[in-house]
Amino acid sequence: MKYITHYSDHLLESVSVKEVARDEDAVQTVIDGKRRLAYLAITGQRLIDPRPSIKALSLALNSGLNIIPLRSRKEGVAFVVYKDDRKAAQALADFAETKAGYLHDETPEEAQFIGQALEYNQNEIDEYIQKNYRQ
Repeated sequence: MKYITHYSDHLLESVSVKEVARDEDAVQTVIDGKRRLAYLAITGQRLIDPRPSIKALSLALNSGLNIIPLRSRKEGVAFVVYKDDRKAAQALADFAETKAGYLHDETPEEAQFIGQALEYNQNEIDEYIQKNYRQ
């Protein structure tokens, strides 16, 4: 089911998870007004190159987007990036803080919350829940 929300004189549409597979793409959807916020994680793990995430964070800051840093992340740093809706961004940041700074779901309700907060396509959220929680 597709939904549209009136927001800051723009119509937001749900986005496909495939559209935001790269951090830079996730930030670009916020810049373009396709959604209100994005989540970025910059890790210090050896096998993961942090440069694309750092580039995405730079893009966000240079585009005038706001960030909420997540303080409880144990490995690397993470941010919720947003344009205008601090309340929605803070709700996602607060949730991530309860998960040590990560966006990790343990229940279908948490998966639904994360998917809707990031404004993913509802069909994809439902498929994810079906696959991972067999409902």
